[in-house]
Amino acid sequence: MDVTFQIFIPVLDKVNDVDITMNSIKKQNFPSKNIFVAIMDFGSTDGTYEKILSYDSYHLGVYRNTTTRNPRLMIAEMMRANNYTTQFARVFSSYFYYLVLYPGETIRKDCLQKFADIIISHPALRLHSLICESDIIGPGGHIIEQPLLFPEEKTLSGYSDYANYFCRGYQHQVLCLRNGIGAEYTRLVGGELNESRWWNKCHAGNYGGTNYYTPEKLANVKRINYADELEEILLRFESTIWQERIYTSFQGEKMDNEAVIGRKRNLAYYALWRSFLLKKQGKVKDAEDCWLMASIIDAEIETSQPYGELDSLLHGKNETSVDRLEAFFQQHGKV
Repeated sequence: MDVTFQIFIPVLDKVNDVDITMNSIKKQNFPSKNIFVAIMDFGSTDGTYEKILSYDSYHLGVYRNTTTRNPRLMIAEMMRANNYTTQFARVFSSYFYYLVLYPGETIRKDCLQKFADIIISHPALRLHSLICESDIIGPGGHIIEQPLLFPEEKTLSGYSDYANYFCRGYQHQVLCLRNGIGAEYTRLVGGELNESRWWNKCHAGNYGGTNYYTPEKLANVKRINYADELEEILLRFESTIWQERIYTSFQGEKMDNEAVIGRKRNLAYYALWRSFLLKKQGKVKDAEDCWLMASIIDAEIETSQPYGELDSLLHGKNETSVDRLEAFFQQHGKV
């Protein structure tokens, strides 16, 4: 049985970083005939486009697109352009998975072979996502080690493991591969693939136990930073709604209520955490927007300790709430 991987690399003025990523792909101890790479330049002016044109590979697609510089839209644009050029790979491969790497990020030489072994050894699961541990590429290129989410290789539970992940801290990053199960579906998830390292963006389908985790560190990735916290929360909220609808469409029944409530509750706590951090940074308006959004996502969050403490803190009722909030989020791994 063949396993094929499609790697997307969006680039914008990254002439010094794109070689690093490409070299890690070339060094894979996995058949090169089963690795497809698509690089799309989004209007570079530093020689990046000329650099990627110089690459020589049988399974390399180079594209240029100047319609957006929004990282959230780049992957969707790449999939739209690339969707038809890899149809034959889907037809002739037993398994087809997508992966996104940003310039400067790397996968370790046994990464794709490890994922292929997992896929082939679990054919009955029809794995939706494959998740591995990674370390963070820090400033100056030095590596920051991350602790493991779980000590053992396992199929993830859509309920308990998902909740435990959030208790371990929202900042943990993983590398995630997604199953390419059809043209229309891949276009739908394409805009989210750029966030697939964030488990909040790759839990679709996990209610059926179709996400698989390995504690092996198979990649080095860059830390994700968000320019607009409220936009990020809104996009995550949209994602939870979209996933409920997709489940209903595919399964012919509504998603389990426990899963729906749990996901929204986790996201509401995330909004409170971001509100607290923004308040500490002096961004009061942004902090209040995130605080209000938490109650829109999950009205029950209004009865929680951090919601009330943030109310006091944001509206000048009790400045000592800072210490209690610090203690709460520290206890839950979110500071």
